[in-house]
Amino acid sequence: LPSIRFHDLRHTCASLLLSNGISMKQIQIWLGHSTFSTTADIYAHLDYSAQEASANAMNGMFNRPEKEEQLAYYRDFKARQSTKMVGESLEQHCLSQFNQMRMALFPDAYFEKDNDVKIMMIQAVDRNIKYSAANYIAVNLLKFIVRMVFVKTLPIEYLGINGLLSNVLAILSLAELGIGSAIVYSLYKPLAYGDKETIKSIMNLFKKGYVAIGYIILVLGLVWFPFLDSFIKNGNSVPQVYYFYLLFLLNTVVSYFWTYKRSLLIADQKQYVVNIYQAVTQVLVSVLQIIFLLIFENYWCFIILMLLGTILENFIIAFKADKEYPYLNEAAEDLDLDIKKQIAKNTKAMICHKIGDVVFFSSSNLVLSKFIGLAEVGIYS
Repeated sequence: LPSIRFHDLRHTCASLLLSNGISMKQIQIWLGHSTFSTTADIYAHLDYSAQEASANAMNGMFNRPEKEEQLAYYRDFKARQSTKMVGESLEQHCLSQFNQMRMALFPDAYFEKDNDVKIMMIQAVDRNIKYSAANYIAVNLLKFIVRMVFVKTLPIEYLGINGLLSNVLAILSLAELGIGSAIVYSLYKPLAYGDKETIKSIMNLFKKGYVAIGYIILVLGLVWFPFLDSFIKNGNSVPQVYYFYLLFLLNTVVSYFWTYKRSLLIADQKQYVVNIYQAVTQVLVSVLQIIFLLIFENYWCFIILMLLGTILENFIIAFKADKEYPYLNEAAEDLDLDIKKQIAKNTKAMICHKIGDVVFFSSSNLVLSKFIGLAEVGIYS
């Protein structure tokens, strides 16, 4: 410890009194100084309370409550600006690094901020919903008018044949087993990342699968051909029903040869493109069907126009897909085994749903035709 004189206790006493709020005048009396100035000269520098009071007085003049709020706002603003600057600097760094690798690894890729991508997706979904709603209203309204003209110009049994053959082909389409939905699901990720090689490989598998399914349905349809009469009660009352059936079968098979490209547009959030072409072709076909039914009152005209409409619609949409994705015509590599396994797994999950869908929506006309008759199928339809 430092050397402490007995007299130093006098200074300690004065310091403690001052720190406890005792006035300088009382300390002068306690110490026995002859004048106030003597005490003040020795101990005034220890009076921190006076200094603090002076500082607070000055602070109160400038730091009013609204000033405090403003200062807090600017401090927060500065912090946010600093965060924004860090984010923008990081974004610029990512963009710079991306551009360095892009030409060598991903020549067709591009850099986008995540919030821009989300906005684009929301806009695409909104556009798809609007076009789908408009297409649904227009097409179904025209179908209703076509059905009215059909009933007025042809016997009710022909409407029954139309419903019966539609159900038969829907049952044959069970051969698809939900493969299309599983493959479309597998396209979302490579489309989002611009992975053209994977897209080409998936679409190549899609093409092979759907062409094979088309031929399977054709074979199954021809096997069903001799037994068609057994699903019509009291024999066939509509001449040439077998030829009508062959046109329906061809209409279904042709769809599988092109429709896989339609699925790519849908997976890429371009359902509205499909809706536009679908609406145009179906409106055209419906108008022509109405005209031909009114003029010729012939079922041949009706189903031939249906077949031509299906071919035209699928051809136009496939042509549009080729223009949107020109790399589809390039040679494709073998698809990754993990993706194949995932598609197979998803297809298995879709089988029960597909069967239930067909049984629930596509079997009633068969039952009615078998046990009641074609006219009743036409009325039910």
